Amino acid sequence: DKSAKWWGAPYANVHRADLQDVLYKRAQGLQNITFRLGEPIKRTATLGDMACVVTNAGEMTFDYAVGADGIRSTVRKDMLGSIEPTYSGYIAYRALVAKDAVADIPKSATSWAGTGQHAVTTWVRSGDMLNLVGIVKHPQHRSEDWQSTNDRKGAAASS
Repeated sequence: DKSAKWWGAPYANVHRADLQDVLYKRAQGLQNITFRLGEPIKRTATLGDMACVVTNAGEMTFDYAVGADGIRSTVRKDMLGSIEPTYSGYIAYRALVAKDAVADIPKSATSWAGTGQHAVTTWVRSGDMLNLVGIVKHPQHRSEDWQSTNDRKGAAASS
């Protein structure tokens, strides 16, 4: 494996849901792990060497707290201050495509680059799905959600 030789560790492309599932299942078997899924965090702080998390359920302290609550993260803001993200001038279009719907795509992670645009493909879900990310220049910022759509003509016009 080239990646093990180059970086000293194997390389894998993993769908986010698959990674979350593996981590969740492994952590469930460990003692002293508390999951609070889907519970909005109001604020966080450190109290000595403890992490303090305040939710609608009240205030709790932990040895560690993992905030996986996105780019507008409450945890990030509480730890680093109000640093607003800066728009880069690029938009990413993402898609998952069933392997039966694509042909002639290399089975390794692949990048295609052009002026002001590039695309990356990786195989996930045990090779059953192609993850496609297309990056194009776009003059203005759009919404930060995972549901915005655009057609082929609109995406091509972005660059």
